[in-house]
Amino acid sequence: MAIYGHSDLAVAVDGLFQEWALVRDDRLLELSDTLDWAEGSALMVNYLTTYLALTKTAKVRSGQIVLVSGATGGVGHAGMQTAKALGARPVGRVSSPQKARRATETGAWAVIDSASQKLDEAIAHLTDGHGVDIARDPVGGPRLGELTRSVRPGGTVMSLGFTGGTQAPVDVLDLFAGRLVTGYGVHGDSDEEIAKGLRPSAVWPPTGSRGPSLTAGSPSTTSRAATSAWPRGKPWAPSSSNSEPLAEGAPEGTPT
Repeated sequence: MAIYGHSDLAVAVDGLFQEWALVRDDRLLELSDTLDWAEGSALMVNYLTTYLALTKTAKVRSGQIVLVSGATGGVGHAGMQTAKALGARPVGRVSSPQKARRATETGAWAVIDSASQKLDEAIAHLTDGHGVDIARDPVGGPRLGELTRSVRPGGTVMSLGFTGGTQAPVDVLDLFAGRLVTGYGVHGDSDEEIAKGLRPSAVWPPTGSRGPSLTAGSPSTTSRAATSAWPRGKPWAPSSSNSEPLAEGAPEGTPT
């Protein structure tokens, strides 16, 4: 969500179908001047999830190869940029030549187009038969088992979603090879870990990158005209009683 009248973003815990929302101080993040409101709105779930999944769960290291399935989706796009910013080599898996071009523009080290390439053969070629270090799966279902086979022994497969189903076939032999199958969900993480991820240097590490990719004609893109008139960077100091309105027009004593 955006805080009206300020250059802040926030994570709300009780939904946004309301005029005013109460947000804790440790869930606030100042919006960079390089991003507009529409782009900033993509940070708080997609990039926060991606950063914590890679750093906390997978413990990504510089130089590692990270397979990003669904590389042009919201979480996938964030995964490509964040992996690269952390020094890893992102491999985007997509389903069409058009998406392959988008993944390349995002900064992919390599792209696998499943419309014309087999995953196992492409991975073997890219890694000299070793397998990738980390694979990210935003879909679940049968795809999780397929991605497990693309990871090197000792590597990690992360589940980040289950639109393809909550049941995933995994070969026990892959587990004996030391392949770790795990998952991450930002909404189930601790307050302390989320606070770490909300540091500006954490949730938005891709300095100088293209920023979140917004499809032309999407609600996020068309909302730019409406949000362009929002004031930004307005000075604000919290009162000791926490009863000072955070935006002009707010009822007295109502936090936003």
